[in-house]
Formats: sequence, structure tokens, C-alpha cells
Amino acid sequence: MAIVSPKIFASAENFSGYFVGAGFGGNAFMTDTTTESTFNDTNTILGFTIFDEDDFLPYTVGGKSNLNYSQNIVDYNIMGTAFVGYGMVRNNKTYIGATLGGNFFANTENTAKADDESTSNTSIFVAEGDKNTLTTNSITKITRNAAEPFIDLRLGFLVNPIVLAYLKGGINYNNIEIETTNNYASNSLLVLEGESREMICGVAPCHAYAKTEAKAKKNNNGKVGYRVGAGMEGMLNANIGVAIDYTFSFYQGVSSSSQGNGTGTACREINYFEEEMVIGCTQIPAATAISNNASVTDQQVMAQIIYHLK
Repeated sequence: MAIVSPKIFASAENFSGYFVGAGFGGNAFMTDTTTESTFNDTNTILGFTIFDEDDFLPYTVGGKSNLNYSQNIVDYNIMGTAFVGYGMVRNNKTYIGATLGGNFFANTENTAKADDESTSNTSIFVAEGDKNTLTTNSITKITRNAAEPFIDLRLGFLVNPIVLAYLKGGINYNNIEIETTNNYASNSLLVLEGESREMICGVAPCHAYAKTEAKAKKNNNGKVGYRVGAGMEGMLNANIGVAIDYTFSFYQGVSSSSQGNGTGTACREINYFEEEMVIGCTQIPAATAISNNASVTDQQVMAQIIYHLK
């Protein structure tokens, strides 16, 4: 069996010309997310009295939430790449080339979560008072396409005739989407005992509950990213080389915001014969607001096999 001597392909020309390649490795999909959200039903809303319209007092109102959170999330997974390119060695030492290709990701979504529960005793007219609990559950998702095209410029030098070291820089393109979904649950309850409860809760409900879903979403937010990296390739024979390649990608930031209406709960009171009495609890209008933003980066390490066309 014939053995190919390294001298047969130990030439700078091995890295000159067109090439095609593929790679497989791992990546870290990183998102730095900040979300701010509010739920506000604390505006005073006038109630009514079943006794005398001159005796009415405002509703006591059932809740307010300000949930702000920041999370840095890293998702490690596998990925692949395929590319074509052209390179040229000058003066048997320096190298310049370009590649056009696509990355294929297994990890396309990062999720940030936060919860909040606030409890208030908002009745100011009755000794026993009332109790409101507002629970907020927030989820922010950042997603990208599984396929991502890129183009790189390579500059390098030959360590020896069969080993090339290079730096690279380029751009990529992906569709980055951000979505925040908040679920609010407002729960108002009269805290009364004995005869007071028997009398009052026979007139109106002593409990009110409401749920609201609010979303802030940004669709089709195509982003140009920037890539930098380095690598090293060694020739196995006159046509086939293997390489180790590192890439750091960073994208333009993405954000969205929304404002909407929801439903909260409250307990209402009246003044009757100079004795303040809670009449009952009910649902009331509320306002929601969400704003979010995220920075997205990706680090990739891959082993590659490259075929040089002669």
C-alpha cells in the first residue's frame, strides 16, 4: 500500500483556491433581559350607596404591582455549519480569504421568569378592614431562527506549509423575537367576623376575583449581527483539511412595549348613620403596561472538515 509523504502536499498552495466545508460543535446562546411591568387599579373610583346618594364614599381599591426584573440566561446546546469559500496565500506566508455559509442551531429560545405577590389592607373606614392580594406571573421569551446565514473575511498566516492560523470577522442575519406575557390575579376579600359579617355579606359579595393577561410582543425583528473569531486548520492530504474554529456573535438589541386594560378587584364602603360599613367587593377596571429589552450574543466552538478544490 502506498503511503503519501507529507512532502507531496506540504505546499502553501494547498490553502489557495476554492473550498467547501462543514462543522459540528457546541454553542452558548446568551440573552441579557430586562422587563418592567405595572398593573394599576389604585385610581379612586366612585361607588354608590343603596341608602342615600349623599352618603357615598369612594371604593377602597384592590391592588398595584410594579414587577421589574433582569436576568442573564445561557443555554448550551449543539449546532452545525456548512460553508463555501475562497482563499489565497501570498508570499508563501500570509493568507486572505472569505467564506459564505449558514449556521444551524438546536437552541432557539431563552426564557426569563419572575413572580410577585403583593398584599394590601386597603379599607380605611372599617376596623376589621379588607384584604387584597395581587399575584403577578411574568414570562419573557427571546427566540431566533434555527438557520442563520453568515459571511466572513479571514486573515491569517501559515505556521508551516500544512498549518494555517487565522482571524476572522463578518456579519450574520437572524430574526430575533421578544415576547413578555404577564398573568395577573386580583383577589379582594372582606375581613369581617361575627354579626358584622353576617349582616354585610348578606347584602353584597364579600369576595371578588379577576384575572388579566397582558402581552408585549415584537415580531419579524430581523437583526444583523457581527461576528469575530479565530481558528486553525491543518491539512491531512493535498485536498482535505481539519480545523478548530471559534466564533463570538453579537446582535443588535431588541425591545417591545405595550399598554392595555385589565380587570382588578375592590371593596366599596358607605357612611351610614355615622358608622362606616363595608358593603361588598366587586371587579373594577385596571391598566397594564409592559416594556422589555434584550441583548443577544452567541459563542460557538466547532470542529470542521474542509475539502480544497484543485
